[in-house]
Amino acid sequence: MGVRALAGAGSDVTKLVQVRVYIVDIEYWATFNEIYARWAGAARPARAVVPVPALHFGLKIEVEAVAWV
Repeated sequence: MGVRALAGAGSDVTKLVQVRVYIVDIEYWATFNEIYARWAGAARPARAVVPVPALHFGLKIEVEAVAWV
């Protein structure tokens, strides 16, 4: 996920405030959640899951995040 984007803005995963996850099929959720838990570690920002019919470029999951800098 956007570790480099966070670092480039002078932030990191511990400064996440909110994460919004767009997902085209709920079947991907369990796998995503496992990966997210490893990536986020102890960070527990507010998180929302938004089911969508499709995403650009054929993506299955898209993540939008807000963090303190």
